[in-house]
Amino acid sequence: MRHNSGKYGIKAGATTAGRVYCYKGVRAMKLSVKLFLENENEYVLGPGRVELLRFVEELGSLRKAAQKLGMSYRWAWGRINDMEKALGVFLLAQDPASGGKAKTLTAEARELLTWYNAIEKEMEGVFAKASAKCPGFLGSSANGSH
Repeated sequence: MRHNSGKYGIKAGATTAGRVYCYKGVRAMKLSVKLFLENENEYVLGPGRVELLRFVEELGSLRKAAQKLGMSYRWAWGRINDMEKALGVFLLAQDPASGGKAKTLTAEARELLTWYNAIEKEMEGVFAKASAKCPGFLGSSANGSH
């Protein structure tokens, strides 16, 4: 994977989507992490499922959210069902304003997303600190010393 900071507008040490980029020439090294909630070694919640829930909220439909993400409705419903079973709460409900046709997130799903988002934001701060300490042999650091 090749990156050019000028072409992509990413400066050495910059953080984007949970990644820290350190440049040496045109080669980019990245430090990345993905946040998962697990239950007995099974994924309950992670980036893909969070994105699914966010699109359900935005679009008001599990089917539309699945289409937007390029997945089948059946697969998306399976992921929602897996999460609900593992968490012991419902995550989707009928939206009464739509006559029961649209889906909305339950209070528990919104609370779960708020918690996940807060952790992601906190991780961004950790990555910003890490970018300032990017080893010199990897290329430029955030403070521009290399």
